[in-house]
Amino acid sequence: MANNTFFNGRLWNQQMTEIAKSIEKFNIRDKQFIVNNFNFLFFVAFLALCYIFNARNAESKIRQINQLSKNIKEQRWQFITKQSELMVKSRQKNVVELVNGMGLQNLRLPPPKITVPPVE
Repeated sequence: MANNTFFNGRLWNQQMTEIAKSIEKFNIRDKQFIVNNFNFLFFVAFLALCYIFNARNAESKIRQINQLSKNIKEQRWQFITKQSELMVKSRQKNVVELVNGMGLQNLRLPPPKITVPPVE
């Protein structure tokens, strides 16, 4: 790692030592700055938590929508299958075959017309 260069040609080890020195130089003025701006830092932390929650919630909703769309497709295929089975069973030939076992016969003549005389 000693040969890797990063920003401005600095070596990795030099950057780490500079960061360590800056942490050591952290004094009371910087602590007072943090205390004075605690409300802002708390607000930024709150926004970060809201962002994380919103991202997780959105991913959950997307998964739920995908699951429901798969369920809708499956229900649609079941509906189409049942509808085609009903169309086959409701044809006159199939109805006649099902009703013959009950002793009913297919009409060969049109049904008679019933007329009711007008009431006077």
